[in-house]
Amino acid sequence: GRFDGFYLGLWPAANYHANGWVKDLHQYIDDASLTDRRWYQLQDYPESVLDQLTYEQRDLIAIPFGIETYGCLAYDEPTFQRLGLSEPTDFDSLLHAAKTIHESDHVDRYGICSRGSADPVSTANWATMFKSYGADWIDHRTGKATLNTDAGVESLQTYAELMGTYGPPDSGELNWLRANETYGNGRTGMVYHTPATAGVFSDEQYNRTKWLPPLLGPDGDRMASTWAWSLGISQFSSDPEAAWLFVQWATCRQMNLLLSTRQWQGHGSYGHARSNWIFDQPEYHRRGHADSWIDAHRQGIECVPSGRPPVPLDSPQNMTIMGEAAEAMNAAVTDRKSPQDALDDAAFNITDCLQRSHR
Repeated sequence: GRFDGFYLGLWPAANYHANGWVKDLHQYIDDASLTDRRWYQLQDYPESVLDQLTYEQRDLIAIPFGIETYGCLAYDEPTFQRLGLSEPTDFDSLLHAAKTIHESDHVDRYGICSRGSADPVSTANWATMFKSYGADWIDHRTGKATLNTDAGVESLQTYAELMGTYGPPDSGELNWLRANETYGNGRTGMVYHTPATAGVFSDEQYNRTKWLPPLLGPDGDRMASTWAWSLGISQFSSDPEAAWLFVQWATCRQMNLLLSTRQWQGHGSYGHARSNWIFDQPEYHRRGHADSWIDAHRQGIECVPSGRPPVPLDSPQNMTIMGEAAEAMNAAVTDRKSPQDALDDAAFNITDCLQRSHR
């Protein structure tokens, strides 16, 4: 009860709800003495993200101020031009581009980078590839892990080849920041990541970069993973109404536009939560990002499912599940285990966790 509100990451949110740590915000949104709904404009937010922060059909536990869509692709345009490469459209053409860059004597860059470290959220980009291959993490009906099916293994084989064979030697250590810095400082020809990385790129690399939306899976499917930084109110707050007024201010249209635009030299941007509104504002076109960044983000958000989420966000064990998945991903990227063995081990541990939680 020390703090009235707090940052809430999308992936751990189910555990906060399951433990009763957060308020349902609808009680404040529906209170006309606290909220002018016509001014606050909740419809600015993508439906899929609000769905993923809503539990038991009603409990909205946080409001986003920053949204990321994963599994988009940034590439260095001069590198592609020099090597005569076409823009990748699927994972086969991505592998071809990564191999070509990595093995070329005409450019001094590794092929590609992304997140490869063994922490749960480092699976975010592989999660887009995993779902685009048609794989599922768990079977909610049986309570068993399913990430080691053929589709899951094939997705990890592709990811491990990209990062382990055509990435820099430290691929297994790259987290969100280090993956951004690796490409942003010109070490690789591509980064498989999120357009929310802009503030980490050097100015030179920023101006050389074009973004693409999530790529097509083997059957032509695209399903994107996502993350949101949000603000929630503690269940133990003694002043929840005042906390809600702060949350409204911090997430309102004007504030999200400020967060989403570059306001001064060297100032990165992080926001775009109200993506149904932000990109149509004249101020964004003066201080926002280039069209390819916007298009990749928008199309990525459209690939985030509104029903069953791309990772088990509806399970209180999500962070444990994705922690096991991250260990498997890291083992495959660093060639400590084959993708099949890594996912078999993860599946065993995840199934054990799920079944113990239901005893």
